[in-house]
Amino acid sequence: MHCRWVLTGGGSRLTGIGEVCEDILKRPVRLASPLPIAKMPAQLAEPEFSDPVGLAMYAHRTTVAKMTQDRGWVQTAGLADRLGA
Repeated sequence: MHCRWVLTGGGSRLTGIGEVCEDILKRPVRLASPLPIAKMPAQLAEPEFSDPVGLAMYAHRTTVAKMTQDRGWVQTAGLADRLGA
């Protein structure tokens, strides 16, 4: 099985960090930035914001899923739609 490591956050901008990680981990490494969300300021699509943007998206998705499950219906026009998620 072939796996790859993903570096996120501001530290992923350090010069040469990808190569150092590949040498140590003996696996391919890629650098990641958050995927843009509708109406998200462009400044947040930088590596240093990948963790908070990802956590916010995760929190929203799990909240919507829980609400949908509790109410027994599918929410079609919510925050996820407005965010483009």
